[in-house]
Amino acid sequence: MRTRILSLMLLLLTAGLAAADQPVLKNDHYEIYLTPGSKVVSRQDRGYQTLMVVEQAGQRVRINWDKDRARILFPTSTLRLETETVSRRMSTVTAYLDGQTYKFKTTRSEVSWLLPDQQIYFRTRGGTVSQVAGPNDFLRLRRQTLAGRITLESGAGTTDALINDKGKLERFDGPEIDQHLYLVRGFSLDQGPISVRLPLPNGPFLSALPPDRYFRVSKEMVALPGPPDRTPVEKAKDPLQADPYTWGSPELRARSGDESKDPLSVRKERRVTYPEDPLRAKGSADSEEVLRAKNY
Repeated sequence: MRTRILSLMLLLLTAGLAAADQPVLKNDHYEIYLTPGSKVVSRQDRGYQTLMVVEQAGQRVRINWDKDRARILFPTSTLRLETETVSRRMSTVTAYLDGQTYKFKTTRSEVSWLLPDQQIYFRTRGGTVSQVAGPNDFLRLRRQTLAGRITLESGAGTTDALINDKGKLERFDGPEIDQHLYLVRGFSLDQGPISVRLPLPNGPFLSALPPDRYFRVSKEMVALPGPPDRTPVEKAKDPLQADPYTWGSPELRARSGDESKDPLSVRKERRVTYPEDPLRAKGSADSEEVLRAKNY
């Protein structure tokens, strides 16, 4: 009984791991995956349309997807995908994000990626990639035998490789596989919890690459502004209520002055003797004499 329970748990775990690398949405041109740490909150399949809400780190992304177009609503931006099928051997996928356009065109003999900062062209032969040309490197794939032998040539050098019994690409001589820049499974546009992948024409050598071997363009999802800071702000003190009286302002610093330079005490303030009745206040005996206008 215990053995059966352990076997069932192992089967469920294996199924969960397999499902984690499966696309949540897929058509003939591109696939939508979830990045680690994200989850599907809700999903509605209406036959011709699928509505989905994905959450990651408290932020939600809404997906409106159908056969030919998709709209992914991020907190501060929108990703639009439009597909146009001209013929059975020619199609175009266009992605719009943050004012930039990504265009992917597939024909009978070529796959072109027209990106905002570069253009990459994949020459296909017999339904598989044979040559790649881009602004940063090149790649040539030459088959040696039907047993899966391949020669990779790029700016990194020449690599002799073979697909082993486990379906993995094994290097015999030359640079490592990952040093060939354009040897990828396809293109991946990553933002937040969403990863939009456009695979290249399926071939035995590309399928032998690691599952995450994609030409990636990553964009961070901008977090929404948080709640306003309600921490009480200390009010500025009134300079006229400075404490202590020797506050930094020189005009408000108390000074007694030299009495010999002001014998009549004109510069000194006379306080009101009767604050409740200011009209009864009297000055010094000499104050009227100083203020009286006379003709001398």
